[in-house]
Amino acid sequence: MATIIGMGHSQKRFTNEAAREAMEMALKSANIDNCDYVILFSTVGYDQELMIKTVLDISGASQLVGCSGVGVISFDFINESNTSLVVMAIKSDELDFKVEKVSNLKADSYAAGVNIAAKVQKHISDKTSSLWLFPDNLSVNYARFAQGLEENLKVDHFIPFFGGLAADNWQFKQTFQYCNNEVLSDSVVCAVINGDLNVASEITHGCIPIGKEREITKSEGNFIYEIDNQRVTDVLKEYIPEEDIENWHKLGIRCLCLGLKAPEELQKQFDNYIVRAMPKVDHIEGSARVPTEIPEGTKVWMISRNPEKLMPNAKMMAESLRTKLNGRKPKFVLQIDCAGRGKVLRSEEKMIMQKTLQGFVDEQIPWIGLYCAGEIGPVSDKNYYHNFTVIIAVFY
Repeated sequence: MATIIGMGHSQKRFTNEAAREAMEMALKSANIDNCDYVILFSTVGYDQELMIKTVLDISGASQLVGCSGVGVISFDFINESNTSLVVMAIKSDELDFKVEKVSNLKADSYAAGVNIAAKVQKHISDKTSSLWLFPDNLSVNYARFAQGLEENLKVDHFIPFFGGLAADNWQFKQTFQYCNNEVLSDSVVCAVINGDLNVASEITHGCIPIGKEREITKSEGNFIYEIDNQRVTDVLKEYIPEEDIENWHKLGIRCLCLGLKAPEELQKQFDNYIVRAMPKVDHIEGSARVPTEIPEGTKVWMISRNPEKLMPNAKMMAESLRTKLNGRKPKFVLQIDCAGRGKVLRSEEKMIMQKTLQGFVDEQIPWIGLYCAGEIGPVSDKNYYHNFTVIIAVFY
């Protein structure tokens, strides 16, 4: 039995040329003519349907999963342009990928979680190593979605969730989710991974609290209207220039977010704070939308990204993963990274950071990643939603 994996990427401008170059590169690197499964991450400048069709025509794959993001990542390739993609081609008689989808996230995220649980249940077994989730960032209330999924998915062992929220290069107009031969929006796609496969993962963020403790005083669902009885937009003015607030989707969102005190058990394994981004600010209402729910009465801090924490955390992650692997060679690696982490670093800094994260391996291995709008990953055998983090999941 064997698993053969190849990687490919492209930044060509035209869709069919880029998809062909990436897919042919992946097959060639694995020395195979076709594959069973494809993982695809892309930015939104391409004709999405043509991209999927080209990849499937060349690969012959029966299952494809992925989504759009702010940028794509491979072992020696990072690109955040509007036209970039990365593919992983997998040919295996020991692993099995099954991909399912559910739409209408915005109308009812809880129902979407219930429905995806029902669809993936038939694929769950004692050989299930992980679930990969790629929801639409513009639609999902992840707290409600996860509740529907976890309450209705019947499992007899802990199954880690990995994934990220689809993004669209800071446009906040339309994101895309990939399910086999379909391109979707307002949806979530889920891949169930079965087979002889183990996983080790690490997660960190590079943020620190600034200012005093505050309180959510008015909220509904995943919308926050008041902090300390003030409009959210008025509170933001205490921390960043008004220009950044007016251009929130391009400037403010990258540097300021909310921090919730992490539970004690999470502090030991992760950090003192759980981070929540505010992807949309409404200047008329003075409100902010968050990807999960933050009830009234919740204590929060404003959180700012601290680049000085990024490199030490990257080294710590690499060393921890090296220890967990204990000499075993990974089959492949999934990297889920915050969109803002890419933008706050210069190109050379990003590559240094990437090489540091890859410090637990001694040779190039199949590595695929995405800069996305929210990260999904486990801490201490419990699945969480995160922001401003990097997650490295090593499958061996």
